[in-house]
Amino acid sequence: MASFETARRLRDDLEEQPLSADQRIEWMEKLTKANSTAEASVGALQQVDALILQL
Repeated sequence: MASFETARRLRDDLEEQPLSADQRIEWMEKLTKANSTAEASVGALQQVDALILQL
């Protein structure tokens, strides 16, 4: 929540306009895709870690 408040305050300080609904949706889709990729990477790293521990 602090990150959201910080971002909002920075936008206000820079006098930037809020994103349109379409832009927010686009960014949420990008963030969801990035999150899925990160979760897959974590799974792969956990498997590698388990294999290393077996050695």
